[in-house]
Amino acid sequence: MKSIQSTVIFTFAWLWLLIVPGHAAGVDHSLFAALLDRHVDQGVVDYQSFQKDEADLDRYLEMLAAVDPAGLSKNERFAFYTNAYNAWTIKLILSRYPDIRSIKDFWGLFSSPWKKKIARIDG
Repeated sequence: MKSIQSTVIFTFAWLWLLIVPGHAAGVDHSLFAALLDRHVDQGVVDYQSFQKDEADLDRYLEMLAAVDPAGLSKNERFAFYTNAYNAWTIKLILSRYPDIRSIKDFWGLFSSPWKKKIARIDG
């Protein structure tokens, strides 16, 4: 099953620290935590299985879009932006999976995945 999985960016290691016990006081990350629990094993995302729960990922991203990060504490904002980055990265990869299996696959001679505008945060 390794062929259908992709190595996750190092921030997923930090992600697990940020979402335990599942939500910050101002933002509930439990839906994303459950998705990661089901579809990430030892830092590797199983994008094929993640596709089955893409509607839940979309719900989580919609919830993040409604959050005003200015009202969060410094630690909550860090968790918010880290989780938003990781969730949107997964969404970006799923948008072209199985042709794209990693954020690194979006690199081109004149393009970078980090310059793509794919998320709406705080309006």
